[in-house]
Amino acid sequence: PIPFHSSEREEKMLSWKFSRKGATGFSWASTADEVTAGVTASGLTAIVTGASSGIGAETARVLAARGAHVVMAVRNLAAGDTVRQAVLAETPAASVDLMELDVSSLASVRNFAADFAARGLPLNILVYVHYYSQSCAAHLILEGTIDHPTP
Repeated sequence: PIPFHSSEREEKMLSWKFSRKGATGFSWASTADEVTAGVTASGLTAIVTGASSGIGAETARVLAARGAHVVMAVRNLAAGDTVRQAVLAETPAASVDLMELDVSSLASVRNFAADFAARGLPLNILVYVHYYSQSCAAHLILEGTIDHPTP
């Protein structure tokens, strides 16, 4: 087999293609901070599921930095608190709450909804970051519900 080889011209073309900005002025390499620069979310309440790591944590961080009251809905409260402390260290004036939510458990979802409603907060933004696993599907079936994951 011939090993992969790219010419300098091909590398320049690929570099141009992937660094090119679209009609919005952003590219695939744009950061959440760049995309939301100048945006204010003051007065808005956001629930972010899966906020203890990955894209959920980054979403919570940026929403908090833009002034939203962020409710981090997490399965693991200890991991969630680590992220919460990091968000508060970066944005000391941020308003960030931590609530337990396991989306694979209907009982947990119901408890979360009741606890959130009891706080009397509006819900302006919902970011649903969902990690799907077979054990999650089996658990939902045991609770008598049907989960239809999307690709």
